[in-house]
Amino acid sequence: MMKILPPKLGKPKLSLASCTGYCIGFILLEAITVFGLLHHAKEKEALFLSRYILKLEDAYLVTVDTYGLVSQTIYDEVINQPEVIDIFKQAESATQAQRDTLRRQLFDRLNPTYQNLKQNNLKQLHFHLPDGTSFLRFHRPPKYGDPLFDVRYSVKIANTEKTFITGFEEGRIYNGFRYVFPLFASPENSSTEETRHIGSVETSISFQAIRQQMSQLFPAKYAFMLKKDVVRRKVFDSELDNYVPSDISDDFFYEKAMLNSPENAEESPLSWEEIKSINRRLKPLVQKKLNQNLAFAVPLQDEGKGYVVTFVPIKNVQGEFVAYLMAYECDTTIRSYRQDFALQLLGITFSAFLLVAFIFYVNQSKQVLEKRKNELSASNQQLEREIIRRNQTEEELVQSNQKLQGEIQGRMEAEALEREKSHQLEQALKQLQRTQAQLVQTEKMSSLGQLVAGIAHEINNPTSFIYGNITPAKEYAESLLGAIALYQEYYPTPEAELEEELEDLDLEFVREDFLNLLNSIQMGADRIKKIVQSLRIFSRFDEAELKAADIHQGIDSTLMLLRNKLQKNADYDEIEVIKDYEKLPLVECYPGLLNQVFMNVLVNAIDAIEECNQKRRASEMAVNPGQIRIQTQLNESARQVRIAISDNGCGIPEEVRDRIFDPFFTTKSIGKGTGLGLSMSYSIIVNRHEGSMKCISTIGEGTTVEIAIPLKQNFPAKS
Repeated sequence: MMKILPPKLGKPKLSLASCTGYCIGFILLEAITVFGLLHHAKEKEALFLSRYILKLEDAYLVTVDTYGLVSQTIYDEVINQPEVIDIFKQAESATQAQRDTLRRQLFDRLNPTYQNLKQNNLKQLHFHLPDGTSFLRFHRPPKYGDPLFDVRYSVKIANTEKTFITGFEEGRIYNGFRYVFPLFASPENSSTEETRHIGSVETSISFQAIRQQMSQLFPAKYAFMLKKDVVRRKVFDSELDNYVPSDISDDFFYEKAMLNSPENAEESPLSWEEIKSINRRLKPLVQKKLNQNLAFAVPLQDEGKGYVVTFVPIKNVQGEFVAYLMAYECDTTIRSYRQDFALQLLGITFSAFLLVAFIFYVNQSKQVLEKRKNELSASNQQLEREIIRRNQTEEELVQSNQKLQGEIQGRMEAEALEREKSHQLEQALKQLQRTQAQLVQTEKMSSLGQLVAGIAHEINNPTSFIYGNITPAKEYAESLLGAIALYQEYYPTPEAELEEELEDLDLEFVREDFLNLLNSIQMGADRIKKIVQSLRIFSRFDEAELKAADIHQGIDSTLMLLRNKLQKNADYDEIEVIKDYEKLPLVECYPGLLNQVFMNVLVNAIDAIEECNQKRRASEMAVNPGQIRIQTQLNESARQVRIAISDNGCGIPEEVRDRIFDPFFTTKSIGKGTGLGLSMSYSIIVNRHEGSMKCISTIGEGTTVEIAIPLKQNFPAKS
């Protein structure tokens, strides 16, 4: 039999249309891949930058709230006192000469306090008359008599609506966060007269103080830009030299004091020279965003280093956008995100190329097989060989199909493994959030404790001086009055000029009132000493370690600091505190941390009652006034102390109650709560004291927070 050889086959020709189709397919596949990767990378970067914005906003709110508490304490205990009010209430109806005398008396009385405030970063102490006229600027005593209603909205509101107002505001000399309190004089005849509005007083903090406090919470380099038209409209012409144009935008000014402030290596690793270099690259990137008055963060590279610059808009008390708060921080995360994107894009591009090449190879193989089938159809023997070859090919395809099924199964297992890894990452993220919340609250309370302890120390020094000199002053006064009485006994008929002077002096009234005046000073000094003692007990820097402490003393010191929020004022009725204390032994604990827990729980109870009262009528509040009940019990069998703090607010819905101990969860309005107080309190009780903390609430009746801690710590506390 003659052997039939298969015909020789040539290589298939690749047409221009086929080449174009493969290229278009590769380009489409690559475009879809790049779009998906780019969208994911941008979302990831935006989420990361939003954390910088949230961190800067929280640091700003925590700082101004801290200074607000300090300003309220100064107003209650130093300014709103009879000695100060009696001087200031005369100013409205006084002549210019009399006002000069009253201004000197007020300055002499409060200047030592103002000097102490300056050391604690409180920039201004400023008194205004009811018509908005500046009466006395302690930071610029010669500057007075200028009308403020047209340039100082906060002064206008405090004097026309007679209510407390706080917020950022531009000034004629300084800009800052201001706390403006209306002042009232008590009636001489309380049965027939009402309290008389006599003007207002303000304290304020500069951006330098805000920057210093925020640097303790979140180390970074902070800057502050004011809109140019605001500065030119509000500031005295003589004070315009205190501002320089911003190197980021021509529409903004810097305060010169910010640029001249000394560098602090611990505050931030960035110097002002580095900031200037960053701003040169930043300027063309942020012009449009600055005009939108929105918070944003910008990542950039400068000299091989990564940075993130965060911008948060600042509104004044009128709700107008007037400035930007900025934070400069080193960061390499964005660079790593972009490197990951480049590597992913390279890998997927290579995979797409291999896929197109494989499709090309399969199509070319089909063309070869089709041509071979047509050429071998003329020969039976050739056809038989072709059939055998095709059978072999089919077997190979079956094996390839089985192999492909195995690969699919392996891929499904890999996907299941990826889902498990995703779940683990989600749990790790939640743990990271809890850790972040703990760090934020720890830094916040540490800064607050240091500030409170510092102020208590500064107030205690002049108080001790006053308290120590009261007794000698009484003795000197009694001696002088005795000498005058003896003189009058031996010389009952003095010269006419001397007798006229004694009548003008009203010696009998001075003799009766002078010792009463000294007694009043002593009572005021006693009151200040009690406040200082409460501040020291609450801060407890000397009790940061585990030790035996009096639980009742910690609760009472916290209530002393919250007394202003519990007392009746223009906006809210008085909240009654009912103490139901059992006799307790000393408890082994961390006293400073427990005081933080009591503060957080009591502040939430007060806010709940105030929020509920806003929804009730006056008749309902008269029948059921706001109450907070504090109950302590000793469980001897369990060797535990139980503290229950209850309020008669509106209660907490069940869907909210299950989340109140979660980090960053809050139902309060923006600026009033951060969602960290109860989360950190739960961690302090459960992790640091091996105790328990739970919330029991009934809608319409109120809420009770129960805390239980052991008398002695038997196990090492968790971190």
